[in-house]
Amino acid sequence: MEGVGLGFKSLFKSIGKGITGVVTEPIKGANKKGFSGAVAGTVKGLAGLVIKPVTGVLDVASHTAEGIKNTATRFDKDNEQERVRPPRVLYGTNRILKSYNDHDATVRMFLRGFKKGRLLKEKFVCQAIFKDLRGQDTVIVIFVKTVVLLDMYKQKILWEVSLCKVESLE
Repeated sequence: MEGVGLGFKSLFKSIGKGITGVVTEPIKGANKKGFSGAVAGTVKGLAGLVIKPVTGVLDVASHTAEGIKNTATRFDKDNEQERVRPPRVLYGTNRILKSYNDHDATVRMFLRGFKKGRLLKEKFVCQAIFKDLRGQDTVIVIFVKTVVLLDMYKQKILWEVSLCKVESLE
């Protein structure tokens, strides 16, 4: 819409300049070269009365086409903006929306790279980050049907257990 608006603004300016040029151009010509300047200015003003609105119409077409191009390319991959933060996590089988939690969102985003994103299909419940014996960040992620232990430093899954196989937790 912005391109169309700029195009019409240019059109109306051009029409205005074309109309005022019929009066101002002969005066400018007369001031510079007398009667012959006034005649030349009149010709120039009359030519502007036709040419300037035509250029205004071309500006409308140009700005409109540019606006359409910008709209069409807005969603191209090349124009994609980087995320400010990872996407919000939906929790549990009912996909509950809670307050934004940066740790959960970061872990969820991190899971995109594992098993071709298969873990993203799992319904997230919670996660906990702790240091392993080497002092590296390790994350346990609990899904509705699975528990996963991730080595954040090596970026790999240490183990994955189906919750139906878990008999007890201590």
